[in-house]
Amino acid sequence: MTLIVERTDARTWPDEQLRELFSEGFPEFITADRLAKQYIGRIREWFADLDLTLVDERGLPVASGWGIPIRWDGRTETLPTG
Repeated sequence: MTLIVERTDARTWPDEQLRELFSEGFPEFITADRLAKQYIGRIREWFADLDLTLVDERGLPVASGWGIPIRWDGRTETLPTG
């Protein structure tokens, strides 16, 4: 199997493919966090370069993920809340 990583905004994805990809919803650490709820709508806008989709050899999305940069000194006690 050949897999390709590309920016999610590099193409328009058919609705049925996205429904299948996200059918299990978001993990609880995202949906339960009040700060995530406040900012999640802007993630793709602010950090588009970190919004990635894994595509198989047929061009179908098989996984998606995004990240946001945080400043952290490496100590557990200083991790941001949320």
